Amino acid sequence: MDDAARRTYADPQEATEKGAEAVAIVAARCLLDRVVFRRLPKATGADYLMRPLAAADANTDSYARLECSGIADGQETAAGRLRDKIAQLARYPDGGAGRAIVTRFCSSPVDIRSRRWP
Repeated sequence: MDDAARRTYADPQEATEKGAEAVAIVAARCLLDRVVFRRLPKATGADYLMRPLAAADANTDSYARLECSGIADGQETAAGRLRDKIAQLARYPDGGAGRAIVTRFCSSPVDIRSRRWP
């Protein structure tokens, strides 16, 4: 990593959030065969919309919400955060089905958890 990258991600919380979003988007693509196509506004219970990879365009009705979350090395567990994120999706049921993906960055190994709602 060079100095410009260090300055860009000098805020560990911001780096954790952006890293977790990147992991979740790649996991959605590689493990769930979904592609993220839209950022959602605040108060929707999730960060993004995703659709099946095979769908021709983003105007399909078979989309799902994606909630991403990251944890830096510390006391909180990925399982506990995942429960919180599933509850967050549930608070906005009109948004449709969704998936939460939580990444806990620690020395070794990195812990990635995923769960569907409902």
